[in-house]
Amino acid sequence: MEEILKAITTLCIKVDSMDNEIQNLKTTSTSQQHDYKNAKLSRSKDFKNPELRGDIGKHLKTHNDCLIIVAGTRRPVIEKQRNANLNQLFEKPFTQKTKNPLTIEPQTSTYANSLQHEKKVYNHITRTYLENIYKVT
Repeated sequence: MEEILKAITTLCIKVDSMDNEIQNLKTTSTSQQHDYKNAKLSRSKDFKNPELRGDIGKHLKTHNDCLIIVAGTRRPVIEKQRNANLNQLFEKPFTQKTKNPLTIEPQTSTYANSLQHEKKVYNHITRTYLENIYKVT
């Protein structure tokens, strides 16, 4: 019996110490959110990409293209070949597709009749819904 009491007291002591540690962690984490103690001080120059380290102000990827051009000279313009014979574009004669004429159905029923029909449909749906609910329960 005494061993059980000792075990319970040690467990209670450990739980209390864990609770104190949790409270300490909560207070330190909330205070550290706004403190700048743990912030790293660095410059933007320190975060260069590794391929650009040691560069001398030239863009490594595009510099090879710029070496050919010297001030005062032009780059030769490469023109794409175009089809001068436009008749080959239209091998088949152009025929316009005929559109189906829009037909508007004449109004055969009045507004009151259509409302009455919708009311009947709604009543039928609700009636079958309620019958299905009664079957389930």
